[in-house]
Amino acid sequence: MKKLLQAVWGLFLETVFPAVCCGCRREGGFLCKGCERAVDLRGDFEVENVDFEALDGVVACAEYVDGRMMARLIHALKYDFVVDLAEPLGEFLVQAFERAELEMDVICAVPLHKKRLRWRGFNQTELLARFLSNKVGVPMWDGLQRIHFKKTQKELRKEERRANVVGAFEVFDENVCGKTVLLVDDVATTLATLEACASVLKEAGAQRVYGIVLARVY
Repeated sequence: MKKLLQAVWGLFLETVFPAVCCGCRREGGFLCKGCERAVDLRGDFEVENVDFEALDGVVACAEYVDGRMMARLIHALKYDFVVDLAEPLGEFLVQAFERAELEMDVICAVPLHKKRLRWRGFNQTELLARFLSNKVGVPMWDGLQRIHFKKTQKELRKEERRANVVGAFEVFDENVCGKTVLLVDDVATTLATLEACASVLKEAGAQRVYGIVLARVY
């Protein structure tokens, strides 16, 4: 009976509030095939070396450019709460993961502070990470948490971002010792957040830490 009621409720919502493509606004789904093809993916998905102490490398699916399709889809997921976009966006991560030939022990989402999680209702990077984990067969690891929140990185200038995340994360499950970890985030602007996460992971014994993101600014 419960499943029947859920199906009826879902049909009601689809009828009264039909899904509209976040790219072209056509009805039928939150991302149509045409807009999916319009995403400007990078020509290669090689692991980029980065000049940081803890973070060993990053793979980015696309460049982040305001107004372009990837930026619009990320904004819709994060700020318009279109959680259904986690699957098609997650497919871009799967493509990048496979083409970069990454070999990881665990996948970890960049965590939100509980205050931010209450406001949004979900962690978009966790949705993306779990989709990626299920698709590529690498287990999720949830032993990283954010312990303080000052401002969102989006509000800060480039030089302020690293200071904003110093001491922001901690590891509460040390079953990461000796492992290679893949951190999942939506956008990397200066890599400050990924580096802060990688730093505490290395302190907890992680052997190597990489990042994978939908889009990059750096």
